[in-house]
Formats: sequence, structure tokens, C-alpha cells
Amino acid sequence: MSEEESEDYNTAEGGACFGKVLMLINVKIIEKDLSFDLALVQWYDFCNSRQLYKYDCPWLKIINTYNFVPIESIIELVQVVQRAERQNEYFYLVSRDN
Repeated sequence: MSEEESEDYNTAEGGACFGKVLMLINVKIIEKDLSFDLALVQWYDFCNSRQLYKYDCPWLKIINTYNFVPIESIIELVQVVQRAERQNEYFYLVSRDN
């Protein structure tokens, strides 16, 4: 997602977007001697645009939007956990340094 596109969406602190990596691929263009490492990502969005956080964690739902992104654009691996007994509700567990 480009910087311009990210302005159209709610993002977590620092402009982070959350996605689930479904597949890693390497695309080679032999004629031009080019190679690209890509990840197929399914995106999360906030469950509620008025309440982005619940229990001090981003409150997310998975959506039917998919993109191939360069692996280098993935900043950090995080743990996204499904909310107990709820359909399509997830939390990103924020680690707190004490």
C-alpha cells in the first residue's frame, strides 16, 4: 500500500496496517534478469471506525481484500489473536515493556 493509499484508511500507531501473509513467492523475469520476492496478503481493517481500540488493543476484522506486496515492505511480525467466541473479530497483542 502506498503512502497516498494509507491516508484513505484508519491505521494503528505509527501508520501500521495489519495483514495475514497467505503465500510467499519469487517472480523471475528471465529476459531482463529481474527477480522479485512477494507476499500475498489478506488485509485486516478495524471493526468499528469510531472505536479503533478495545482492551487497549487494535480491534480488527479480516476483509476480502488481497494484494501482493514486496517482502521488504513487511516491517514487523506480530501476533493477531481471534476474540473468544466471536466471528471475525481479532486483536493485535501489543507487547508492553515494563
